[in-house]
Amino acid sequence: MTLLIVGGSGFPGGELVRLAAAAGRTTTATFTTEPGGLDFAGDSARPVPR
Repeated sequence: MTLLIVGGSGFPGGELVRLAAAAGRTTTATFTTEPGGLDFAGDSARPVPR
């Protein structure tokens, strides 16, 4: 199952993405303007296009 994390570029959302990736989960994250400090290529998160 893929987890949807709303606000994935913010601090709480970024932490959720990292924790989910560490647990082996696939995530999809939303963001307002651009992916913040997350490295979407290195994490299991995929940005949601507008």
